[in-house]
Amino acid sequence: MVDCGTSANCRAREAGTQTDYCHTDRQRNVLAVTRAGADGTTVSGTLYDATFIIEVEETNSGMTDTCTGTGELGWDGSDVTGNLECEFAGAFSGEGTTYGTLVATESSGSVSGDLTADPFSTTVSGTIDSSSASMTFSGSFSEDEFNVTFSGSITGTPQ
Repeated sequence: MVDCGTSANCRAREAGTQTDYCHTDRQRNVLAVTRAGADGTTVSGTLYDATFIIEVEETNSGMTDTCTGTGELGWDGSDVTGNLECEFAGAFSGEGTTYGTLVATESSGSVSGDLTADPFSTTVSGTIDSSSASMTFSGSFSEDEFNVTFSGSITGTPQ
């Protein structure tokens, strides 16, 4: 767990599916991320304000909705990490806030890694440089009688 200090805004999710993270209101030039299931290394670097979008369709009923939100990405020159959250506004609005954690690597501007945003966990790919970040993802899952497909994006601009 990240030590957020006394003036931090900390967020947490259910154990086993979350990454603990925080940022202080007065020191937004450092992103502290503890990676779920990784070695617990704190990553800092160039910070990006992120937009997080997941478009969802339940294929049996045809219901669709879009989860729209924000987050923060950090890039230290090789690792790209992030904490994201979004909310549905339509058919799935009763699902509450969806929290996401990005753990990826960068090589020659290309990004690949994993997005954990239960139940929308999948791989991501895209690009990052000193002026922008852009990643996409897609996937599907079945739960009870529901068959869900989803796709989305994470975009960012330096803070």
